Formats: sequence, structure tokens, C-alpha cells
Amino acid sequence: MKRIEFGELRIGDTAKKYIQHCLDTDWISMGPKTELLEQKFAEIMGTKYAVATSSGTSSLVAVTLALEELCPRKVVRGKSNVICPALGFIANSTAIVSGRLKPNWVDVRPETLNMNEELIEEAINEDTVAIYAIGTMGRPAEMDILKAIADKHDLVLFEDACENYGSKFKGEFSHKYAIGGCSSMFQAHLVQAGEGSLVYTDSEKLRDLIISIRSHGRHGKNAYFDHLRFGSNFKTTDLCASVALEGVEQFHQNIAERKEVWQKLVDYSVQFKDAAWFSEEPEHMEVMPHGFSITLKPEYDKKINQLTDIMDKYNIHWKRNFGFCGSHTALKEFVDKDYPWATWCGDNGIHVGTHRFMSQDDIVRIQTAIGEFFNG
Repeated sequence: MKRIEFGELRIGDTAKKYIQHCLDTDWISMGPKTELLEQKFAEIMGTKYAVATSSGTSSLVAVTLALEELCPRKVVRGKSNVICPALGFIANSTAIVSGRLKPNWVDVRPETLNMNEELIEEAINEDTVAIYAIGTMGRPAEMDILKAIADKHDLVLFEDACENYGSKFKGEFSHKYAIGGCSSMFQAHLVQAGEGSLVYTDSEKLRDLIISIRSHGRHGKNAYFDHLRFGSNFKTTDLCASVALEGVEQFHQNIAERKEVWQKLVDYSVQFKDAAWFSEEPEHMEVMPHGFSITLKPEYDKKINQLTDIMDKYNIHWKRNFGFCGSHTALKEFVDKDYPWATWCGDNGIHVGTHRFMSQDDIVRIQTAIGEFFNG
């Protein structure tokens, strides 16, 4: 059987046209294609601005470095902390550390894989300066609650939307509750360009800071050596932007096709809801179809390795549900307590892809694997 990949990139005529223009003009570093990508992406996200960077991780590091000039509270490098989910792709936490702050983890809800909003206020202390929400598996966090908490405590709220850019919460884009959001255009994500990201926002101040920080803290777009703040090289290239432009131009069609795949897995798995938590779409939000997750409930008597063995049998690319960020050697120095649900979801949950190039046979094969596990 051909392996069902988590994500699949196919470079079409539109991307090839932009790439060829780069080759014809001998310009492949950041330039006109990047500016066009920023313009088109801001239009899709309904924001005034979008600033391209080299990756979602770069975007998060740049935002963290910008907090010193964004947050009403005083930011002290090496001391201040950022509230973030205890479960998620590690870049959310390592970006905070790379920005010389500390991750302040909050445990998650197993049914959503997102931060438990009821635990956030008790985690806030005098050194807290921001909240980073992750839209894990394409499902936005409870953004209205997070905004109210952030406003109450003078914190910056930012959405790490690398898995959920374009999601909606109570009828509007989920990033509208925050100062902005960031995307990822990695191979497995919603818009694919190999690498790349955009920070999108209505804040002119955040826009200007990211433009500066992505280019070594320079003064705006000044190409010379006037460094106003600490930054790095987070710039993208026009080659990556050329591939991303095709994905952006096809964004709504892509999401609709991915959502059809995702919905078939959601509908099929409802019959097993007593045994596991699955991806779902509550009435008050629009979930982006990044992937489909399965997390076994503690009372269920089968083990996750039995499910992964079946996935392997059907040659389906699966990924672990991340796990507790502090379980990684790179972040163990910041661990001060246990995070039981983040640990549980990582040890007892997986997710599979829902990309637009999946065939009906691929969907049936994933459904068959899920059914064999829960019915076996």
C-alpha cells in the first residue's frame, strides 16, 4: 500500500510561474514576491498588515523579542514569563526561551488539546507579560476568555496559529481577539511552501517591530547598519514566497477540500466517543482542518501502541499528540510541577493528516484502521 502522508505538497503552474520569474530576474532573496505574499495573506486574514518570516518558530521568537516594547508591564529578560500551553509543538516554548523569557505552562483540556482557560489566572504572577494561545490541530482556544484575562492583567495576547490560521471564533477570526497571529507554511500545514510564516496583525506597532527584528533590529527597512533593538535574521526568500503565493491564492479551495476529508473522519469516529476524544467542531467556532486527532480516555482498556500498530499496518503516517513540552531535555530546566493532562494526551494520543490530495480510498483506509482498533 502506498503510504498515506500527513501532508503533501504539489507545486502547480502558479508557483512555477513565480519561481521562473525569480530565475529570470536573478532575484531569489526577500523582495517583490515576499511583498506580494504579505499583501495577499493580510487580505485573506482580514488584517491591515502581514510580515513574512522564515518559519513559524522565527515569527514566535520575533514576537517574544517585541514584547519589551509591546507589553504594558515591564519585561525583564531572563526573568519575565509567558503563559503558554503545556502541550503543543515545542516551538511555542522554545521560541519564548529564544526570546530570553521563560515559559509558564498551563495544563490542557484532553477533549480540546488546548490550554485549560480555568487554570490561567492562577498561573499569572508579577513576572508574567503575555499569553500565547495555540490552536492545536486547527481548533482555536477559547479566545474571548483569554482576551478578558489578558486585558484584566495588562498582558499581551498572541495567537500561535501555525495550525489554525483562518479559524473563526464566535463569527470572527480568532486572531482578532489577540494583537495578532502567526502562520506556518511547513510541508504539513495549511499553506505549504516548504518553510515560511507570516505575522498578521492590525497593529502598526507590531508590524514595525517584526519588520525590524526579522532583519537584525534595523530601523524599518533600512538595509544598512542602524540597529535599534535586538534582532536576528528571520527573513524569508522570494523562492519560498513564490510557492506560498499559489497556496494563498488557492486558500479557500484548499480549506474546503481538506475540511471534506476531516469531516468524514469526524463523522465516522463519533460512534467511538465513549472510548476516546476526537477532533470536533463546536458550534461557536470554525476549526481549520490541520489534522485529525485521537486521544484515548483513561478508562478505556486498550493501549495507544495497539492503535499505532494498526496505523502502521495500513501504512498511515501518524504523529504523537506532542506531549508535555517540559518532557524534552531542551526544556527540563523550566519544569516546576506535573502537567497530568498534557502528559496523558502525549502518551495516549495521535493525529493523522487531512490534506487535500487524499483520495476516497485513503479516507476509507484511515476509517478502517480506526474501526479495527475500536471494534477489535
